[in-house]
Amino acid sequence: MPQLPFRRLFVGSSYAVAVAGNQLVVVSSNTGSLLASVVVCSTGLVTAADVSWSTGRIVTTGDDKLLNVWVLGEESEKGLAVTQESSREIPKKSSEIHLTSDGKTILASDKFGDIYRYPVVPPPASEGTSDPPNTAGPSEPTPAPSKKKKKGQQSPEEKPRHGELILGHTSVITSFTLTPQDDFVVSGDRDEHIRISWFPEGYNIERFCMGHLKYVSALHIPQSSPHTLISGGGDPELFVWNWTTGALLQRVSVVDKVKPLVRVKGGRRAFHRLARRPDGEGLSRKSKRGKGKQKQHAGEDEADPEDALGEVEEDAAEGDVDPPKPDDGQTSTTTPMQVQPGETKLLNKFDPNAESFVVGRIGSTTIGSERLVLFSAVGAAGLFYFPLPEDSSSSGMEAHPEVQLVDLEYPILDFCVPPNDPSSIWVSVDGTWKSEEVTSTETLTPKMVKLVVWSEGRFMVSQGSEESPSLLKGLNEPVVTGTESVVSSLELYAQLAWLPKSQEEEAEDNGDDHQQDEAVIPASSPGPGTPDPEGGGKAPINKPPKKPAARLKTQEKLQRIRESGLGSAAPKPTLGHDVEEAEGEEILAKKAKVEAPQNESA
Repeated sequence: MPQLPFRRLFVGSSYAVAVAGNQLVVVSSNTGSLLASVVVCSTGLVTAADVSWSTGRIVTTGDDKLLNVWVLGEESEKGLAVTQESSREIPKKSSEIHLTSDGKTILASDKFGDIYRYPVVPPPASEGTSDPPNTAGPSEPTPAPSKKKKKGQQSPEEKPRHGELILGHTSVITSFTLTPQDDFVVSGDRDEHIRISWFPEGYNIERFCMGHLKYVSALHIPQSSPHTLISGGGDPELFVWNWTTGALLQRVSVVDKVKPLVRVKGGRRAFHRLARRPDGEGLSRKSKRGKGKQKQHAGEDEADPEDALGEVEEDAAEGDVDPPKPDDGQTSTTTPMQVQPGETKLLNKFDPNAESFVVGRIGSTTIGSERLVLFSAVGAAGLFYFPLPEDSSSSGMEAHPEVQLVDLEYPILDFCVPPNDPSSIWVSVDGTWKSEEVTSTETLTPKMVKLVVWSEGRFMVSQGSEESPSLLKGLNEPVVTGTESVVSSLELYAQLAWLPKSQEEEAEDNGDDHQQDEAVIPASSPGPGTPDPEGGGKAPINKPPKKPAARLKTQEKLQRIRESGLGSAAPKPTLGHDVEEAEGEEILAKKAKVEAPQNESA
């Protein structure tokens, strides 16, 4: 059976921690020997993980909606003891988790747009006992409540155990990070927003960094420049900000470098909730939204799947339906959908040949006087890097740094820079990927981890570093294996399917009347919440503009009144008057009757 690729990879001075499938793997950084392999997710896959080297703790969560804390014990001849310190159920499946710098607090985000805070060590229960430790694996999840709840309502079983809601977005949170002092949370969402919030008082918004035209998928603050923020997503550029002022310092064009190395292509995934009509004639669109509205006519049977992503994703998020999972990109098959009378089905539309650009991960390193930004793209086989601006406090928009790359042949899943060796980059790749574009000699035993080292002023792939040949060999041993069906169910490239927006969503966003340059706070302007030297008040917070859908609808109605000839004799209606064309003449007549007595008395 093939080895499963590592979704997450962490390399420290003593241990290397990797996540593959539903297992956690610990390897010695000195000898490369396998120290522990623990099943950390009872059902499904591990979706997020983080490591605190200072406290020796590992936090994992997965499809089972359990937040588990593991402690690295002492190493012996039998291996390394990995003990489960705590396990608690969380209300929603987390997509990303982070530990604070002191290793005492866990932050977890979900696709509902919320970020929760949990203590690493839960407080004692009311009886005075805490969660018992467990070395065998995660505890069994609590059974789901049987009673059906209203939309948006949380049952007592769903409320976060020992957790606190920190902040929430109105869109899907795609990435977040903490500032170096843990005083702010920087979060990005699918609606192009980057939000700077206080921590832990997340309801206090410091500012927004506005400028992205597509979704934000990755955020990073370099240790060498704590006031600098690098963001990326679906835009063809990476953005370099001074997050303390909201000023955009630099745009770095990267898409032309990434495209030649794209191995995995995935298009927009969209669904319709379709059901056979009671009379058995054709298919009709069903949705939880708009209950009570008139049923669709027969001419609307063949619906465009691009219209209903939000409806079905919402239903799937609530647990009502299970949306089809995108495959790993190796194969793409279409099967006819069998629908019985009265039965509900999902119509899946997934184009494996469409190109979607998604920045996967952003990092940084400092080698001597070189300060470099590292990044990868989802489904691309290259590790890319470019130099940071010389002065993060001033704008470098006129500069065009050269983006360089390292070709790793296989799609990159994750990478990390060891804290004790900034010139080495450990990269996790998908060695199970099969494509005609990959002409590697590793077809029999492909490597899942590769080492990139700094040499002669550039990064290059190392076949075996003199400092860590044992670790590189140990990570590429078949530690976690699985069948072909297990490999295809890992959903390593799901971001290519759900992050890009549909044509309707793009059209709505393009209709927004805000300008990109107007959304950027100048570097010379006072920060939000700070006194304004001229006015004596506080500078306004850079809030995202409102979409003009309601205003445009009202303007269209007023235009119809003017074209009918009724609007020429009346004063121009103000914004917000919902006037229909058939009622325009009656409104003008009533207004004339009211004004006539007033004019006579005057």
